[in-house]
Amino acid sequence: TGTAWTEFGGVEPTWLSPGAGQLADKYTTQSVGTLTLTVLSYEDPSWAISSGSLPSGLSLSSSGNSATITGTISSGAVSDYSNSTFSFTVRATNGAGFADRNFTIYVRSKYVGYSCVTTNGEGQTGSATAPSGHYYTRVDFKSYGTPGGSCPNFNTSGCHSGNANISIPSQSFSIGSNNGVWGDPCPGATKYLRMKVSYGPNL
Repeated sequence: TGTAWTEFGGVEPTWLSPGAGQLADKYTTQSVGTLTLTVLSYEDPSWAISSGSLPSGLSLSSSGNSATITGTISSGAVSDYSNSTFSFTVRATNGAGFADRNFTIYVRSKYVGYSCVTTNGEGQTGSATAPSGHYYTRVDFKSYGTPGGSCPNFNTSGCHSGNANISIPSQSFSIGSNNGVWGDPCPGATKYLRMKVSYGPNL
């Protein structure tokens, strides 16, 4: 904390709530609601993040002896399939000094994992099922024809159709590997299917 007294007898702010530590555990694109911070101060303090940073999309605002952290965590706050702990210090300052408290917000990517769907030829069916409590929410790659690469790094070739769609969010899906579903991108060639689809909670 800062200097304890002024010549007028003022006292630096004293933290009331919440206690130091984790304030929230959220996914990207999720709102944190209203996280309220409170101090006791003989005059309205100023508030600031004195070190560290909030996850992108969140902001600190204040009114008197209280401050709030609000907002929706940006989709790019953490990389796909990863998570991160954001550590920061909130400082309340009045004429007598300041008081700091350390907090964290745990952020998880809304894309928790992915599935790859492959077939070996035409007339087959590709399918995938997400883990319990999760749903496919993004199609990252789809190609019917002669795509190359391997899971998860597929790539298209000169024989490529991406015309078919799956309905998302979905906990599971099946799709045919045939010209009737995708069209025929290269008549006479033996074609197959490659897909990568990401899953996470249905926020």
